[in-house]
Amino acid sequence: MKACFFGSYNSEYNRNSVIINGLQKNNVQVMHCNFRSNFFKRALQLIPCALKKDFDILFVLYPCHLDIWLAKIVALLKRKPLVIDKFVSQYDSELEYGNIKKNSVQALYFKFIDKSSCLFADKVFLDSKEQINYFVKEFSLPEKKFDWFFVGANEDRLKPRKQKKHKTFNVLFYGWVTPVQGFNFVVEAARQLASHKDIKFTFIGDSKYYRALRDTYSETNAEFIGIIPYNQLVKYIGQADALLAGHFGTTPKAVRVIPNKAFEGLAMKKPVVLSNTPLSRKHFKDKENIVFAKKGSAESIKKAIIFLKNNPGKAKRIALNGNRLFNQKFSSRKIGGEIKGKLQSFVPKPF
Repeated sequence: MKACFFGSYNSEYNRNSVIINGLQKNNVQVMHCNFRSNFFKRALQLIPCALKKDFDILFVLYPCHLDIWLAKIVALLKRKPLVIDKFVSQYDSELEYGNIKKNSVQALYFKFIDKSSCLFADKVFLDSKEQINYFVKEFSLPEKKFDWFFVGANEDRLKPRKQKKHKTFNVLFYGWVTPVQGFNFVVEAARQLASHKDIKFTFIGDSKYYRALRDTYSETNAEFIGIIPYNQLVKYIGQADALLAGHFGTTPKAVRVIPNKAFEGLAMKKPVVLSNTPLSRKHFKDKENIVFAKKGSAESIKKAIIFLKNNPGKAKRIALNGNRLFNQKFSSRKIGGEIKGKLQSFVPKPF
């Protein structure tokens, strides 16, 4: 099988890295038509690039919101199936950020972008059944159009590493901060633990929400760091005693997805604190391979941190079990095999 990845995607982004690496590990020949210039310029780059290549499937990686229009032209001309990793709804994201209001002209535009991109594709991939339910209901789309696979993590980049000894219990949170992550509850938990001099928080990220909380935080038990290269981030994960993965926010999206950070922490054999949602409970067990905290509750996040700090033996066992579960279900090799199986139906069988 030969797959051509198409679009303005960042191949280093976790979701994309898992798909690319996973398919390669499952003997799928991959090729790239990847340009990140403005839309009109990359249209003149992407279409000729793909037309010259010999592939079985055209695969548009995230973000695919506009590139799908260009990919559809190629798919029609080459008479090849078109699949996209939609991953998130642009409409839902803009609504969550507070950038648009329901039923506004802007909202109708983003709804159109989401719906048309799904209609153009032969198959649309998301990261949970709950996300599929959202797309089907919100955009009046047929369920058969969709399929899903876990976000997972690239085990080649996220290997467990020996942790240096340190006097403090290091708690890590990172990411581009949006309302779904509930970073305000994380910061409040840190504030409530300010008297515990043996607990240190490291926050890595950016966004207007991140900067607002950083600029008003007055305690000395937390360090705020801006966005850093991925290889540096991996070092921070390696030295963490607990990883706050979220989603601790109370937006609707919080119950539909499991964040990248959870899988990345499991890959590196770290105790991961995850929001307690019906979706999370389908795949994880509290205090066995994960530690749950209530979304929208700084108090619950604080209790999870104290539990891990005061029970190092249990924390180590949870991390070990979490890593075993990762290798069984969430590695790029495992997910790549599942994706390949889902793509097989689009590839004509030889006579």
